[in-house]
Amino acid sequence: MYFIIGADNKEYGPVSKEEILTWIEERRANRQTQVRGETGDWMSLDQFPELAEALPTPARAIAKPTEDFVNEPSVQSEPVTSQRAMAAAILGGFSTTLCCMCPFVSPIAITLGSVAVSDINARPDELKGKGLAVTGIILGALGIVAFFGMNFAAQSMLQNGMLEKYMQQLPAQ
Repeated sequence: MYFIIGADNKEYGPVSKEEILTWIEERRANRQTQVRGETGDWMSLDQFPELAEALPTPARAIAKPTEDFVNEPSVQSEPVTSQRAMAAAILGGFSTTLCCMCPFVSPIAITLGSVAVSDINARPDELKGKGLAVTGIILGALGIVAFFGMNFAAQSMLQNGMLEKYMQQLPAQ
């Protein structure tokens, strides 16, 4: 069994050899991580032959950077734009411009946008694109309003005989 010092300078343990090997594999422990056996002094992890064999070689260390902490995520990358947010914005645009031809797209845009906003709020360090998601929700709602508005207008035209009057005004072919 071993004891280990994390990036927060707190002592963790006892931990098994297998657990430390897993941390090395996950890049949560590296050569400089301070470790000690059940008795003895603190030493860097690479001073323990049974653990050092699992450490990456310098070439592998360059390819996959190691971290010098134990209990935090290994890699912080820039947030990526949510694919759901992009899909919501695109479908919202379609639903607004093609409201009569594909009214089923609006609810999909609203749903995708809502799920994307929820995902982005839950993981702001991983996802971005809240504006796209909100745009998809708004355009999807406008698509629904336009669909019902155009159907109402068409129904009114039919009931008032306006469509027949318009058809009579067209030149005969």
